[in-house]
Amino acid sequence: MVDKNTGLLRTDRGVSVFDEAARVERFGGAYQVASMPIGLTIQQRGRDLSHYEILPTEPMTFERYATLLQQVVLRPISKE
Repeated sequence: MVDKNTGLLRTDRGVSVFDEAARVERFGGAYQVASMPIGLTIQQRGRDLSHYEILPTEPMTFERYATLLQQVVLRPISKE
């Protein structure tokens, strides 16, 4: 969400992620977050305890947020 006064992203919303592999199969499978750049954090959101969001830690431009998201390191979770 964008703060209408500053034009910057607020820190209360972000990209949705889930911690249940079955829920993300249709999107190419499950990944573990191996590392997160400074400027982003993960927080559980809502009633669904498997739902999280990757949030900016401080107000920032969308471009900065997108750049930081590209720096998140993911590792595929193998199907066993």
